[in-house]
Amino acid sequence: MGCVTSFLILAHALSPLSGVLGFRLYLEVVFRMNPYQNEPLIPNAWIYIAIDIRDLSICKIGLTTAVSPWQRIQQGTTSNPFYLLFNSYNLSIVGISKKELQDLERYLHRKIERRIPIVSSGSVSEWVESHPLQAENWIDSYISNSFELNGFSLQNEHGEVNYSLFNKVKEVCRPDPSSITRAVRYEQCQEYVDYLIWYHNSARLGQPNKPL
Repeated sequence: MGCVTSFLILAHALSPLSGVLGFRLYLEVVFRMNPYQNEPLIPNAWIYIAIDIRDLSICKIGLTTAVSPWQRIQQGTTSNPFYLLFNSYNLSIVGISKKELQDLERYLHRKIERRIPIVSSGSVSEWVESHPLQAENWIDSYISNSFELNGFSLQNEHGEVNYSLFNKVKEVCRPDPSSITRAVRYEQCQEYVDYLIWYHNSARLGQPNKPL
């Protein structure tokens, strides 16, 4: 059984351990090695959360090695005009190989709620049954617990995300709500538009920008 295959099985069976240690340290504890140490780093590496603005009970967790995650999102909008980027994480900043990026995406899919099957084939998709804000909280925690930036932890001494550093990796997409309602009817995406109004009002008031 290969190292990666073993990891994918153990990631589920030993999920409490992986949650405590973080993705990279978990691998080192389980396998007594870093399986990516000889893998070349890639110049562009993104994990992203995307949404269908009509339904915030689900979201997509994907990866891309394009220069910008928007290139990947634009491919999806040809089949779904309501498809939009929610968050992206630039992991090339912390240094990652293509193999590790792919394994990290699988790890996140296993950790974050139930994956939604493709109706026509029954195979699993990159969409999960999770509100994007909840997925954001989980991914912030997992990534900050697994990577460093220039030798500095992405978490503070209390084990919480250190956003002063983490925001160098994380990018959010919160468009002006008027740009959405100019394109589609408010009734089609009421929850998303209401969230954007709340988000931008909170930002202007200097309040925390997460309702969860």
